Amino acid sequence: MRLATEGFHKYEELGYKIAKIMYEFMWQMSRTDHYDFVAARKIDKLIGNAGKWRSKCDSEESALNSAIMVSFYPTFKDEDL
Repeated sequence: MRLATEGFHKYEELGYKIAKIMYEFMWQMSRTDHYDFVAARKIDKLIGNAGKWRSKCDSEESALNSAIMVSFYPTFKDEDL
């Protein structure tokens, strides 16, 4: 529902994608304390960033992909890139 409040029409499909990505991050990234992928505030920040990117991108999926990169990429360790 948070995606819907940001103006996304395909919120169910995109919500599934977020859940899948978070699950993959949890299992594939190196184990460190600063990867807080299950926290609700991280997901909320991701969706907020996606809402900002929605007006700049040509599709909702590309807005979500851009938000994922902005939200998570700076916190990755070199070995995880």
